[in-house]
Amino acid sequence: MDQRPMLEAIRVGVAIPEEYIGTLIVGRKMEKKLIEDDVDYVLTYGRSKVRIFLGAYGYGKTTLAKYAIKVAGEKAFLYSSLSEKDYKGFYKQDELFRSIMKNLRYYGYDGNPIGILLDNWVDETKEKGQHTVEYISREQLPSYLTRDQKMPAGFFTDFSAAYLFNSLNKLDTRDLISYIQGDKIDKRALRRHGINHFLEDDGWNFLKGFVSLIKNMKFPGLLLIMDELENLRSNRRDLRDKTYNQLREILDRLLGGDINGIHCIWLGTMDWFEDQVAGVKSYTALYERIRREINEFQTRESVVLQLTPMARKELEELVDLLIKIYRETYSTDFSQEERNAILKEALERFTNLNNEISVSPRQLIKWVVDVLDITKEKPEDLSLAIRSVAERVVKTDNPYEDLF
Repeated sequence: MDQRPMLEAIRVGVAIPEEYIGTLIVGRKMEKKLIEDDVDYVLTYGRSKVRIFLGAYGYGKTTLAKYAIKVAGEKAFLYSSLSEKDYKGFYKQDELFRSIMKNLRYYGYDGNPIGILLDNWVDETKEKGQHTVEYISREQLPSYLTRDQKMPAGFFTDFSAAYLFNSLNKLDTRDLISYIQGDKIDKRALRRHGINHFLEDDGWNFLKGFVSLIKNMKFPGLLLIMDELENLRSNRRDLRDKTYNQLREILDRLLGGDINGIHCIWLGTMDWFEDQVAGVKSYTALYERIRREINEFQTRESVVLQLTPMARKELEELVDLLIKIYRETYSTDFSQEERNAILKEALERFTNLNNEISVSPRQLIKWVVDVLDITKEKPEDLSLAIRSVAERVVKTDNPYEDLF
């Protein structure tokens, strides 16, 4: 595989392309294996799974999330990835589920697949109904779907019936999709479509029904990623409490078996979790459910996993991996002496007074690639490369943007 796109993304400081996810994950073997096992668990048993990864900025949380997308996507899961931009109205039930639908994706497909998914469902329903479904009235369709497709009564069935009726009768369905993706549609307009239950009152019913529908269409489940949860601390106290209650309900409903077929991953900093003023610790109902796993011996069965800093062995492994990738990409040779010099400088630069490695993987990756770039141009002076990168770091407040 051509590694140039990955190296170019590292230089610029943008997210690396999805096909390279996993290439630079070093020292996270257990976490990768857990993600693979969690996806297989949902696939095999049809239940839901929640996993929470906590770690400082740059520890590779987002990279793990993208690895999960790759693993789940290759097994035909749909996925939805939420981040800071999606949390503004997160405390409202309808906003939570609209965010999930707005960010819905299918691995390898460019764009939101919700329209295609629903249209395929309409075609299947028409075929299974031997065309009789075309003659069922709008008012009778919800009962038909509840009886024949075992849909739970409520908003999801109302929505599905409206979409089915409009599709079969060549009527516009755009308002319906726009509504579940966040557009404000007047309730009177929704009632004209036959919708009498609404997302703000019946969102969990919608999610439960949606997952049931995609599983009936041979998609094994939904991967739901919730990244940058530490940003919830900036919310006003009353809204923050409502938001944490939403998280508490996600845990209860997924792990309690009310909604099956979802692999949910939370990502945040340890500070967010332990913050008594604005973090998880400030909301007892949520904190008490998972606090016992923090600062104790963590196992593969732990819901919460704290990402540890990079060890010396992992730093060496990452430096060697980057040199290998660089050598193969640009047909540029680096001597053992140069490799040792880069490693020595990295260890000295990124080891703190407690003799611990104090650099995040993304910082180290950017630093090594910068050094290799200059060394390639001026192979006679490795010290110049290291000095030039060091000067750049000093002059820049935030030299290493989020690569992943």
